[in-house]
Amino acid sequence: MRARRFIALFVLLPALLGCNASPTEPTFGEADVKFLFYGNSLTYANDMPAMMLTIATQQGLSVDAVMYAQGNYGLIDHWNDGSQGAIETLDPDVVILQQGPSSLPQNQELLREWTLLWEDPIKAVGARPALMMVWPDATRFHAFPDVRDSYLAAAEAIGGDFLPVGEVIRRLLPIPGISPLSADGFHPSLVGSFAQALTILRCYFPDVTDDLPSSFTAPPGTGFPSFDLDASTVRTIANLVDEVAEEWGY
Repeated sequence: MRARRFIALFVLLPALLGCNASPTEPTFGEADVKFLFYGNSLTYANDMPAMMLTIATQQGLSVDAVMYAQGNYGLIDHWNDGSQGAIETLDPDVVILQQGPSSLPQNQELLREWTLLWEDPIKAVGARPALMMVWPDATRFHAFPDVRDSYLAAAEAIGGDFLPVGEVIRRLLPIPGISPLSADGFHPSLVGSFAQALTILRCYFPDVTDDLPSSFTAPPGTGFPSFDLDASTVRTIANLVDEVAEEWGY
């Protein structure tokens, strides 16, 4: 089995593009598991879902992904855009929802409220909803527990999966030589996006962390990114991802 091509749909405002452009409607290829992402720059940084498919390809998994993402977007923005209609059109297996840290009490309530909007369209096609926990910026690392609790409550409200990506990022931060965040202290570095992608895959494919290489080469014509990481870094992240996934019942 192999991962299929990745189709990224960045929902961009025409004013930002400088033209009246309309995005091409995305489609899935044949795959055992089809992921549909709704998020913002914490999802699309470093083409993270495409990195996920590179890893999946390397590990012999049959996976495809489509992403709707725009900077500073919350779930209500995607909803108001009407992009939830893609759920019925694409018929995914897993719909992964993500917005900002949502750590403050009012933002926790909004994340839960907005997540509930998505329950009917997701479950109408028999897909599994999932909330991808993110992380606070460097000025608010004390808020990690609040981010976790916010995303966990939203996942429970919709009867979906809690993807503990932020927990992996939190545990990577103090490890010497591994910097999961970029210079702005918020967006993921390449290493951080790798950890994100691997955590998501590990939640659905328990063996994905076995015998990981340090060089990830995308098959020609797929459009996936190829990337190289230090072998010890890959081992450290893989072990940590396994540890966190097991703690959360995966």
